[in-house]
Amino acid sequence: MNSSFWKKVRIPFFVGLLILVLVAGFFLYERLRGGVDLAIQLPDGEVELGEPFDMEITLANNSANALRNVRLELHLPEGLLLADRPDEKIISRGIGDMGNGRLHRETVKVVAVPGENPNYTAKLVAYYVPASISANLQKTEEKETRVRKPNVLLELGAPERIFSNEELEIKTSYKNELEPESGNYSLELKLNYPPDLDIISREPIPNGENNNWRLADIGLREGSVTVHGNIELPDSASFNVRAELVMRILGKEYPVVSATKDIAINPSPLAFRVGLGSGKETVELGEELIYFLQYKNNANVPLEDVVISAQLTGEMFDFGSLETNGAADVLTDTLVWSPTQIKDLEILEPNEEGQVSFAIKVRNDYPVQGVNNKNFVLKVGARIESPTVPPPLTINKTVNSGKLETKVAGKLAIEAGVFFRDAAAKIVNGGPMPPKVGAPTKFTIHWSLSNAATDLGGVEVKAKLENGVSFTGKVKSNTNSLPQFDPVTREVIWRLERIPANSGVIEAKPEAIFQVEAVPSISLVNEYMPLLSTTELRGRDEFTGAELRGSASPLTTRLEKDSTVQVGDGLVRQ
Repeated sequence: MNSSFWKKVRIPFFVGLLILVLVAGFFLYERLRGGVDLAIQLPDGEVELGEPFDMEITLANNSANALRNVRLELHLPEGLLLADRPDEKIISRGIGDMGNGRLHRETVKVVAVPGENPNYTAKLVAYYVPASISANLQKTEEKETRVRKPNVLLELGAPERIFSNEELEIKTSYKNELEPESGNYSLELKLNYPPDLDIISREPIPNGENNNWRLADIGLREGSVTVHGNIELPDSASFNVRAELVMRILGKEYPVVSATKDIAINPSPLAFRVGLGSGKETVELGEELIYFLQYKNNANVPLEDVVISAQLTGEMFDFGSLETNGAADVLTDTLVWSPTQIKDLEILEPNEEGQVSFAIKVRNDYPVQGVNNKNFVLKVGARIESPTVPPPLTINKTVNSGKLETKVAGKLAIEAGVFFRDAAAKIVNGGPMPPKVGAPTKFTIHWSLSNAATDLGGVEVKAKLENGVSFTGKVKSNTNSLPQFDPVTREVIWRLERIPANSGVIEAKPEAIFQVEAVPSISLVNEYMPLLSTTELRGRDEFTGAELRGSASPLTTRLEKDSTVQVGDGLVRQ
């Protein structure tokens, strides 16, 4: 009866005891922490952007125990910087031992920079060991800094749509209540636009960088900047311009306010398109490419003296194979078609259309000099123009452009070989050689891979063991993956998650070795015994997304790659 009672109550008893221990430990922990006081002192009210201010941190040991190995860490948020070390976000102080009643106080200079949230929270952490116990404790204190929100207005004016090569005006105006110069920071107006935008004029002209104006130079409280320029882009393209009022604090820029304008390109009266005859997005070594450049006059007036040009960029173009009826500039790899070559370009009537073309091959090899020579792209940037401007347009000439980029696929290959004497692999093969009917002979089979120009993923190599051949289980590889044997399908399978570009070309070939045992039958006398079927290889080209394949011929006891074996030594004997 007593035993039964004990079984019923012992689990609740131990659970209750554990709870009491945890509660006692918690109150002891809080008691030891309670006499350690942390504080962060900040100026009253809001702080100003860019103006250094004092942040005072204190640690007081008001406990009944001495503290050992005391360390303080001040963690600054993204919006606060150390005035003398702006790249540091954590300030660590080793204080050592602190007796009862001892106080540590120090002051650091910090600067508030613009951010989305005007409230920044600093965190102070104390790490210490109470003398009464050997336990590492910590205590944390947080303090919020409120930053005065700047009263700044910024407006950006630009057209929503323009024609290619049409002059456009970008106007930025601002109103500011921040002091532009205080000795600690400066205010600048910054205009970001595409690098292809050709600047015609800027008013006023900036004293510093081409797209930065100091407010101290153009207007302390309000002002404006006007930029005129033009850009050539294909039909339906778009771009944006962005204006920013920035504070330059401790050598870095921090946006205070910004404005963005998206600008679309109207379809040109001179329609234009670049295409590839095959329509393929990925091409292979040695492939012939036929490019066509189509055009059409959509204006209601004839367009005169039309000129078409195409610039070819890419190491994989075989310029020796170029075929074209245009004029070729070998120094700039540019082709030009003008009325000199094509009479139809003298006058292009309304709704008249046509095309020019050229043919060129992809190189038969990759210009690989190192592991970073990879991911090759063929680029054709083309342009068409006419000095005729259909009314009511105000552009100085009618233009259009187009481009086409085509990726070059990598190449994956495999070599397979079989050896009887294989000292390099440090695997001992045994048995009669030449092979003998009914007698087992062991061989090692080598698979070595190479891939050029692209990284590969999901690589798989597999082949089937022939009749009379078994897998011994001895395997090796210079990769982190070993070949496996599937007894159901009798396939040897080697899988690799990833092979970097140019493995086996610049660096060592990924290799796998496995041992097999062959027992020839009477039907194979005076013949080479089949050992392994055709080796199949596949992998995913991570650059193009295409699946690459390769293969190696079946292996027999002929042992072509084993230099220690003479011709005919692999024939089966009775």
